[in-house]
Amino acid sequence: MTDHYHINIFWSDDDGQFVATVVLSVSFIEHWFSGKLHNRGMRKEAASGLAAMVAAARKQQLLADGILNRIDSLRLKRNPFAHLKDMDHEHSLGARSLSLRQHPDEVLERDAREALELMYAVALFTGT
Repeated sequence: MTDHYHINIFWSDDDGQFVATVVLSVSFIEHWFSGKLHNRGMRKEAASGLAAMVAAARKQQLLADGILNRIDSLRLKRNPFAHLKDMDHEHSLGARSLSLRQHPDEVLERDAREALELMYAVALFTGT
């Protein structure tokens, strides 16, 4: 079930930008992984979801484990915006805000900053 506040996040100026930053940053990271894995002959993994791509990247040592852990955590935060989840799902904005005892705007802004940091970390990586 989707609550009214959750829907309005997408239409407010500030919060909508944070959600868009998270969703688009994860999309960029997913495309990057897909290309890197495809170039290594790992076509099945390249066509899989981000969780499988992170696992394959870990096996291939594409990026440091710390970065991969942060990407996987960001993926879980992005999922309720990209895939239908109950509003009380553990990774939903509402559940995370309640758990952290922080306003949803603060949680979203922190998520957006993390997303940009990770997107740039991936974009600047020049390994094969």
